[in-house]
Amino acid sequence: MDAPIRPSRLSESRKDTAAALHRQRTLVSCNVQGQRPATLDHKRAAAKEQDCWEPKYLKAVGPPVEFRPNRRRWGTLVSSHSQRSVLNWLRNAPWITAQRISIYPKLFVAAYVLTYILWVSTMHGMVDREGTAIGADFINSWGGSYLALSGHPQQVYDLAMIHVAERAAVGGQEVSLCGWYYPPTFLLIVLPLALVPYLWALAAWTLATLAAYLSVLWKTAPWKQTVWLALAFPGAWINLINGQNGFLSAALLGGGLLYLEQQPVLAGFLFGLLVIKPHLGIFVPLVLVLSRRWQCLLAATVSSLGIIALSLLAFGPETWLTFFHSIWLPHWIVLEQGAIPYSYQQSVFAAARLWGLSLRIAYAVQALAALSAALVLVWLWTGNCSYRLKAAALVICGLLATPYLFDYDLTLVGVGIAWLAIEGIERGFLPFEKSALVLAWLAPIADRAVAKYALIPLSPLLNIVLLAFITVLAARSQSGKMSESAESVSTAATATATPGSAIRPQTTRRSGPSPITPDK
Repeated sequence: MDAPIRPSRLSESRKDTAAALHRQRTLVSCNVQGQRPATLDHKRAAAKEQDCWEPKYLKAVGPPVEFRPNRRRWGTLVSSHSQRSVLNWLRNAPWITAQRISIYPKLFVAAYVLTYILWVSTMHGMVDREGTAIGADFINSWGGSYLALSGHPQQVYDLAMIHVAERAAVGGQEVSLCGWYYPPTFLLIVLPLALVPYLWALAAWTLATLAAYLSVLWKTAPWKQTVWLALAFPGAWINLINGQNGFLSAALLGGGLLYLEQQPVLAGFLFGLLVIKPHLGIFVPLVLVLSRRWQCLLAATVSSLGIIALSLLAFGPETWLTFFHSIWLPHWIVLEQGAIPYSYQQSVFAAARLWGLSLRIAYAVQALAALSAALVLVWLWTGNCSYRLKAAALVICGLLATPYLFDYDLTLVGVGIAWLAIEGIERGFLPFEKSALVLAWLAPIADRAVAKYALIPLSPLLNIVLLAFITVLAARSQSGKMSESAESVSTAATATATPGSAIRPQTTRRSGPSPITPDK
């Protein structure tokens, strides 16, 4: 027979049980912040704020047992918490600060310069190991000028003759062929280049077109960091190292949009010069007609016809006939045969071909993208949204409409980003809009690699995303103006009924001003 428990031993047993209960509650308390263990009562109050999961506690019987949480449930919790954090990080973009906007572009430019110096240092003469000349595609412009000045401008469309001229540019070294696919109007622009040696011509071309590009962007967004952001833009760097004409195209289209409202004649003159690369300004006549900018449209017509007439006088009709006869060549070689990899091309057509779609389906997808872009422009330019949104839409829609687009043409994206940035800073950004702008700004530097290895056409997809943001912003802007007009009508009616009442106009904002205000 068991001996009866004495009062002293009973009190000791109760003390041991209470201690065990306290230790167990401390062990099983949830603390995701990595702090010191807390008691159950205190932790219940803090769990709601920390989104912490409190497990169901075991009965406090027996010796203290360390609690091991359910790994599957805990993993789901951590995953969902991290997903919410990433979404909030992209939604509000708190990482975009004035200090980073000031520092990072300069780091990008320094990396570009260092990369360029390393590339040039590995060259033999003016050509690298892969047969690419310094300035890359610029050798094509110098070779075209060389043939035109020698009295044979129509030979620029002969691949054998243009290759001979390109070899003459680098002192007879063997260099990769770069065909001439431009109209004679562009030949008129580059005509003086071969008057000086190749490297001097490259330097003059780069500095002149870059200065025009920077000037347009700075006047569009006159902020302290605009020039650095424009220089650090990967699309601008790709154009610079390839010696291409993206700076000139962006300056013409961006300058036309810049001066359209205040100086329509000057804007029309700049728009007309886009006849040197007409596929990039395909929607310009459409928006001028929709917005009834007849003075600008007339100036653009005179400008384009004038440069065509000058090219006829300078090179004769034979050059134009040769151009029309050879226009099928880039269409067949580049678009259909993919002689230039589709990972280098940034059009919707190239994206469809990158995904293995047939030519017929790829052309249908490109036609659908062009038609959709045209419909969006019709809606925007006949509506009441801000001019900044209309300008950005014209740039982005032009990039989506053409099947012939390369990464050096993405300098135009910089113009669209500038218009959207000033719109967002003045009226507030939509959720995820700032992140989308940064991704579109960064995309050109990764376009080729991502498209080649992951089959993801970054820039075409991001251009569609930017156009979607523009559409949402325009819809909200127009609905806001309609509500304001309705309020003003009702307020005016009330004021008429009660003459002594005060009228207080109200303005609507989308999501408040941007926390980042660049220094001017």
